[in-house]
This record gives sequence, C-alpha cells and structure tokens, in this order.
Amino acid sequence: MKTISVIMPTYNKGGRLALTLKSFCYQKTSQQFEIILIDGGEVPNTEANRFLPFLPIKIVRVKNLGRSHNRNVGINIAEGDLLIFCDDDLIVESSFIEAHWLAHRSNANLLIHGWKNEIPYVRFFIDPREPQRGLIKGYENRKISEELLNYRIMEEDLTDNLNIIKKWGHSQDNLEKNIRHMFTKGIDQYQIPWLASCTANMSISRSFALEVGLFQESFGLEWGPEDLEFGYRIYKAGGRFGDAPQAQSYHISHARTNWKSIAQQGFHKFQQLYPREQQISKVSELLIERSIDIDLFINS
Repeated sequence: MKTISVIMPTYNKGGRLALTLKSFCYQKTSQQFEIILIDGGEVPNTEANRFLPFLPIKIVRVKNLGRSHNRNVGINIAEGDLLIFCDDDLIVESSFIEAHWLAHRSNANLLIHGWKNEIPYVRFFIDPREPQRGLIKGYENRKISEELLNYRIMEEDLTDNLNIIKKWGHSQDNLEKNIRHMFTKGIDQYQIPWLASCTANMSISRSFALEVGLFQESFGLEWGPEDLEFGYRIYKAGGRFGDAPQAQSYHISHARTNWKSIAQQGFHKFQQLYPREQQISKVSELLIERSIDIDLFINS
C-alpha cells in the first residue's frame, strides 16, 4: 500500500503535463507514492504514457465534469493515507513529496500549503517546450517578441537542481502573495486561513478529506474557487493550516481570457452556498479587484 497519493487532474495540457511528470522523476523521498492522473481531455493524453516506466502513475480517463469531480474521483481511488494535490502544469523540486509528508507528522487535521512560484514568460505558448507550435486559444494574433521565444522550457532542463527554472520562476500571483503574507505574520491571526487551500500545491490526510465531504461539484466546468470552498469547510471542521516552503513548485503559467468575469461567477456561487458568511465577498474583492488589504482580515 502506498503512503502518499498525488492527485493530478489534467485537461488537454500536453507539453505542460510532460514537464510536470518529468520533474516528479527526481523526487527524493522515503515514502512510497503513487500519481493518480485523472484525464478529462477530449482525447487521451499520450504524453503521460512515456513516463509509465519511470513513475508509479495510475491513469484514469473520465468524462470532464469539472475540477471538483475529477479530484473526487482521485480521492476515492487513492491508496495513500496522505493526499497531495498538484496541478498538471507545475514543475516541482525534488523535496516536494517529502516536505509535504514531514509537515503532517504533528497534526492529523492539518492542511498544508506548498509554495508556488510563477514562470510568466511562457504563458502564451501552446507548448512551452516548442514555442514555434503557436499560441494558446484567444491569443493567436498576439505579436510575440524574439526575446520571449527564447524562454522555452526543455525536459532536459529539469534536473534535480532546476537552476534555470528557479531563475525564471521568481514571482508569485496575487493569491500566493497574500497566503505567504498570512503565514509570515501568523496565519492564526486571520479570519480567513482557508485562503491557503490552493489545490495547485496542497496536502491533507485522506481521512480528513472524506470527513469534510470532498470537493463541491456544483462549481461545474468553469475555473473558480472550488478549492477555497473546500478549505472553508476544513476550517469550520476544526482544521489547522500550515505551510511547507520546501515543497516548492513553479507554475508554467498560461494566459486566460475573461478570467475576471469567470472568477466573479465562481465567487458568486461560493457566496450562495454560505449567504451569511460575509468574508467570502470580501475575499473576492481582495483577490479579483485587489481593492482591499489582506490585513483587514486580522482578528480584532
């Protein structure tokens, strides 16, 4: 039986997924683990097959019913006592799995946030390994500079030291910046510690995930705050929140069209589930509009 299950939904990511899986080939951990790849793409992702001889991957094909559904499929078939959620476009350091494992030794009802950095230079490319293949949907007519074309990420770059990746992955998105700020000041001071429940890089015991009822599938297909809603229930169930700086990851960024309106719709659904919870709409202002400061959420 595996100790750890890495749950990774994927949807038509191709080259980004290959880079993610390549980085997992360098894990240095004392624990047995499995990678459950839940593939909801229109056609099977053949990139994953190349890594079957090198990684303990379990590939599950599903009809795409949204991120929440796909993660729940992974949870239900997981063999591990510890669940690590990882997106299909993250390059992880060799200490990634071990750092999550070590962070959970002190508390069973703990949610751990691993650090996530951004590699912004490749966000317009269909395949960051081959920029010449073209640009992602919605940005096909964008003019790309010759300098930007030099920022391609090759599988050969993903050695166990990740020197190039560390050099390029030097920034954080707005959510990550706010999460790190809370941990720096002391997350227990804040009314919204559940902000740290970002499933791009997060872990929790399987038993606690089952106890709180898995992910809310009513969020559907659109990108949104389904992971924050899960974290909100973790918080209400008495869960604690910690971080694991050694569980470093580097997001192979991808541009989104209409991201703000999609996020607003997601937070509207979140608020409808808990109409009396005033903090939800304020978190929307914090993350989407950036019109308020995170320290307004410190307990008085």
